[in-house]
Amino acid sequence: MPKLDSKTKKHLKDYGLSQLLAVRETSLAPETCLRALTSS
Repeated sequence: MPKLDSKTKKHLKDYGLSQLLAVRETSLAPETCLRALTSS
């Protein structure tokens, strides 16, 4: 399933970036981390 694989890779990349942003903003906005986790 090439489509699913590439889509999954993109999702993992976007998720990783959103996680990094969430970690950076944790001290300012703790809910950002929860939002990033629940918006998957």
